[in-house]
Amino acid sequence: MSKFAEQLDTRARLVSCLLLIIAQVVSQSLILLSVGALIALLIALMFGRSMREMLIHLLRVEAFVFCIVLLLPFSVEGDTLFSLFGIAASVQGVERAIGVFLKVSAAALLIFGLLGPLKPSELGAALNALKVPSKLVTLLLMTLRYIELFKQEYGRLRQAMKARAFEMRSSWHTWRTLGWLIGMLLVRGMVRAQHVFEAMQCRVFQGHFPIQPAERWRFRDTLWLLVCSAVMLISLIERFR
Repeated sequence: MSKFAEQLDTRARLVSCLLLIIAQVVSQSLILLSVGALIALLIALMFGRSMREMLIHLLRVEAFVFCIVLLLPFSVEGDTLFSLFGIAASVQGVERAIGVFLKVSAAALLIFGLLGPLKPSELGAALNALKVPSKLVTLLLMTLRYIELFKQEYGRLRQAMKARAFEMRSSWHTWRTLGWLIGMLLVRGMVRAQHVFEAMQCRVFQGHFPIQPAERWRFRDTLWLLVCSAVMLISLIERFR
């Protein structure tokens, strides 16, 4: 990670991530979208992310949009590019699919690079300093904290199923077992939530967590936001000209 990226204020990271994602979303030119995706890749590398980590992260994200990208060429009217089983794929549909792919990839890389390395406490402090409502900050911190606990609980239940020689199959037994798995996960989650609530009551919880003071804003943070704002303005001008 470069010294500049390491010392960048967390608030600047949050705001710049939002600005760059807006710039990518509003852009319609494939050239600008490609440049935006390249910028997102360089930012992720600058903030210490390896190519292997980014590839794994992208594969997880793109799995959700794969079907959309695959069907867009056949669902958008326009000039025929090729036909598959009698269904025509349009040039405009292919361009739309490429645009969606570039937008999603760039947004995923920006979030992964700029916000991924942040601890929940750092993210909460930055949101609090940006005057985000404290209830939303508390809800976000609780969610980030207990998603990992649910993941660990799910891993323990799956390990217990494997110890009993359970195998996924297309059968009634498999679906019934998965139903029991989801039910047990919900039950254990409710029990854990009750224990956490009682522990918070014992500590006289007032509705918000103690938030560490905001970092000192420096000139490099302002410079970084100015550059990101310029990128967003270029995309807005291109979009609405």
